[in-house]
Amino acid sequence: MDKNKIQENRERLNALCSPKTAEQFREKNKSLKYSQSATCRDSVYNAADKDFLEYRKKELGLTNSDILMIFNNLLGRVITDATLRRKMSGKSDFTASEIMALALILDMTPNDVLECFHLFPNM
Repeated sequence: MDKNKIQENRERLNALCSPKTAEQFREKNKSLKYSQSATCRDSVYNAADKDFLEYRKKELGLTNSDILMIFNNLLGRVITDATLRRKMSGKSDFTASEIMALALILDMTPNDVLECFHLFPNM
């Protein structure tokens, strides 16, 4: 990498560390949710578009039980119904592997996945 590119990248990184940029980022990315856990640690997660997920479930005639059974089959691990409801309602994040499995289950296009899970930050 040449010296100009390195300098440009450092300036970009410094701008990303500024409080003003952080405020703008939070304002433009309303899907980010901030919560405080029982251990008093702040956590941030990116809530999925619950309306889209529910619409796709209904459109395909799927229940949470169907999704849980397929998750177990595809991912080789069990998540509880309560955990799935929390994730589907946008109260906690899906993992990357869960997003991939859900995309298959709900027959989502790559654009559907990017939009539903807000995977492009707005700046």
